[in-house]
Amino acid sequence: SIIVAAPGDIWFATQDGGANHYTGGMESKNYGRGNYIALDAQGNKWFAGGFNLDSYNGAQWSNYPMPTAIRGSITCLAIDGLGNKWLGSKNRGLFKFDGTNWTNYRSSSSPLLNDTINCLAVDAQNKVWIGTKTGLSTFNGTTWSSYQTIHGLPHNEILSLLPDAPSTIWVGTRGGASKYNGTVFTNYTITNSGLANNEVLALAQNSQGAVWMGTRSGISVLQGGNWNQYNRSNTALKCDTIQALAIETTGNVWIGTANGLAVLNNGTITHYRSGELGL
Repeated sequence: SIIVAAPGDIWFATQDGGANHYTGGMESKNYGRGNYIALDAQGNKWFAGGFNLDSYNGAQWSNYPMPTAIRGSITCLAIDGLGNKWLGSKNRGLFKFDGTNWTNYRSSSSPLLNDTINCLAVDAQNKVWIGTKTGLSTFNGTTWSSYQTIHGLPHNEILSLLPDAPSTIWVGTRGGASKYNGTVFTNYTITNSGLANNEVLALAQNSQGAVWMGTRSGISVLQGGNWNQYNRSNTALKCDTIQALAIETTGNVWIGTANGLAVLNNGTITHYRSGELGL
């Protein structure tokens, strides 16, 4: 995962190397904590992975042991406007940490569609969007809702999420991307749009409103009805499997691939692999 704390202040995590902090030039510091990163409203960084949930305020680390049930199974992390930390897992449901107590939501005891959660997002209304293996669930703290192909999604397995306008969210699935406006799903696939591949693994949006979609065949960008592509054949990207995206207000696009980290800056891609930037 990748987060932009501020222009030139980038945090990224790798599958095996933990959390890294990049602040410009070629320098990066590895903290070795967590495979998933999220930023809270106060600017604190939160790291989830292994057995612990950690936070860092820029000077001091805090550690919060996780329940045994979620240890080693974390798949994603998100933080809502109230400061609750939401963690998705493989086969163990959804977990909420309010700073003191942990709550586990399972498909057997709640309307959650599936206990395997691939991605999480929180919208402007503080609603938690939960991308599962068999559909999209939402929870506002009281009420649950669920969406599947019968409601208009192009595929039931949800791979990525991106809240847009107050009532709009982009959904990346194994069968294409979809824009949901609260009423209707508008789907984009390889057959009806410029999407490069139907597996949409990552989503991000720049300050001009362009939606960047990371797929297994590079990046597809939708802006104002027009599509652009970034892949190995037309850029310096060394891998077309795009697993994470984050965009700075300066326009720099940070790209997490299956073969390292890259940054797109004014049309030029710089690629970093193991041994560089603390990877």
